[in-house]
Formats: sequence, structure tokens, C-alpha cells
Amino acid sequence: MKPILIMSSERSGSNLLRRMLAEHPGVVGPPPPHLWRHLAELAMDVPGLERNVDVWIDAALAMTRVERSHLSWKHELVPGEVREHLRAENLSGVAGAVYAAFAAREGVDACVIKENHLWDHAHRIRAVYPETRVIYLHRDGRDVACSVKRVPSHDQHITYIAREWRDEQRRARLVHADLAAVGASHPLRYEDLIEDPEATLRALCSFLDLEFVPAMLAFHESDDSKSEAAKTAYWKNLSKPVQSENRGRFHRELSSRELALFESEAGDQLDALGYARAWTGAPARVRRVQRYAFAVWNAWQRRRQRDELLAEPGRRERAALIASLRATAATELARRAAPRCGT
Repeated sequence: MKPILIMSSERSGSNLLRRMLAEHPGVVGPPPPHLWRHLAELAMDVPGLERNVDVWIDAALAMTRVERSHLSWKHELVPGEVREHLRAENLSGVAGAVYAAFAAREGVDACVIKENHLWDHAHRIRAVYPETRVIYLHRDGRDVACSVKRVPSHDQHITYIAREWRDEQRRARLVHADLAAVGASHPLRYEDLIEDPEATLRALCSFLDLEFVPAMLAFHESDDSKSEAAKTAYWKNLSKPVQSENRGRFHRELSSRELALFESEAGDQLDALGYARAWTGAPARVRRVQRYAFAVWNAWQRRRQRDELLAEPGRRERAALIASLRATAATELARRAAPRCGT
């Protein structure tokens, strides 16, 4: 399998790009079950898990099968076919084998992987799959903030949104620099993708050793895109053409105070990525008591919105599955470690 990693902050157009690439006849791009992030957490919580690959495979497959979840896969893979693609008995070996098995079901080799926090795993993935190509997708952080404020799974105060975006860009840029030096990472601006999608995709296809096909621009017409758009309100734009005007929203949607706070926290990354600052006043100054108030308000918003998020079909079931995997893995490890009685 040839993994194509989309490394980006959330709300940066990664699902749009995934669906565009998945319309290429030689590429697949299933919804992201976030295997690396959850398996890594599982491995940290359950010592010795790396020596029990079957537990990893079962956990990974369970995350692709949550009924009604927008992250469920159309193919119900089985452990045997995953093992056929296992290159290494570690986290990246297992997660990669699950994607490889999906690609094999579709009869292709290249697979788009759009998962959270791939900057933490890109080097490990390349250790197992040296042919991996990485796309560092970035979007103006102030527009990311506008989008994040509509998603109840994220921080809601502009200070915390800015900090998260800033820290993620710092980590992603380091990984991109490492891999770009060996020709394995390609930078892509979301704004370029929506303003001139054909030229941007042609350049990307050249990097990926793929031939550009017009179907990539008509991603919204495919059955897979329409199906995914119908499963969650946060992916509804997958059934629509590229929205070329979807930029610069922060000019209308962020208050002057929010703009000042964002640029005070994350201005260095806006500068590094070539996004001109908009705030012309003095840097935002925040007293200790204000920071405490921000934290309290943000935590309250997160709790208040959690029920809204879990009301969406499949969300509560998936949360319950993730929570149960640790207990299941721990029980399985204890069973295997127990001495067997002979007769």
C-alpha cells in the first residue's frame, strides 16, 4: 500500500481534499476512524499491548464498524485479511494493515489517510511504509477559528482555539520540513485549493505520481460523498461543489477583541505561513483573572455542547466503544498472562 497522509488541523478542508483524491480511480479514501490516535492512547494505558497484535487488530476493526457513525466503513473487514497486509507488529503496522485491507477490497494500492494528529505518527508510519507521501494542508487559523466555533467537540474560547492551532502548526511544520527535505511532503494551502482547485490538484497529483482526472473536481457528485455528507452536519459540504468564497470569514465573524486575542496568541504561525495580520492595534493584554474567566467559560461551553454532539447518530455509540476498548484490552491481556492449568 502507498499511504497518502493528509496532515492538518481540523476544520482545514481535510475531508474536502480526501474526497477529491478518493475520486481518482487509483486511490481510496475511507472516513477516518482515527486509529493512530486511539491505538496510541490504548497502548499507553495498557502496558504490553504492543506484544498482542490480535488485540490491536480487533480494536482497530471495531472502530471502523460503529453502527450509524459517520466514521464507519462500507467494508466490514475481518482479522484474517488484515493480517495478510501486516508489515510490522506495532501500532503503525496494524493501522496501516487495516487501511491496506480496505484498499485491497477496492482493488487499488494508494490510500488517503486523513486522521487527527498525524504529525505525531508520520515518522513511525514512514518507518513501516517508506513509500508514504505527506500533504501538509493548512488554512488561515482565523478562519479555522470561525469554523471551530460551530463544532461542539472543540474548545470555544478564541484564546484556546488560537493556542491549539498555533501548537499544531508548529508540530506539523517541523514534520513537514523533515519530510520535504527528502521529497516526501508537499505543502498545500486550503485557500489555493478552493480558489483554483484544478491547478492545485494538478500540482498535487504530480507530487503523488498520479495523473490528474477531472472526476476529482466533481467529488460532490459521487455516491460516497453524498452518503458521508448525509451522516453528519459537519460534513454537509461534501455534497456541494467547491466553495471558492469560503475564505476571509474572520473579517465578518470575529470581533475586534477576538481578532486581537487570536493574533496575540498565534501571530507567529500566521506570519510563518504567509497569512497577513489584520489587527493593527496594540497587542491584546490579558490579566490573570481574565485568563481564569476564559478557562471557566471555555470549560462550561465544552460541557454544555457535549450533549449536542452526542445527539448525532453514532456519536454516543462510538464514544462508548472507545471507552470500553481499554477495559477489553486489559481483560484480554490478563487472560493471556494467567498461568494455564495442565492435567
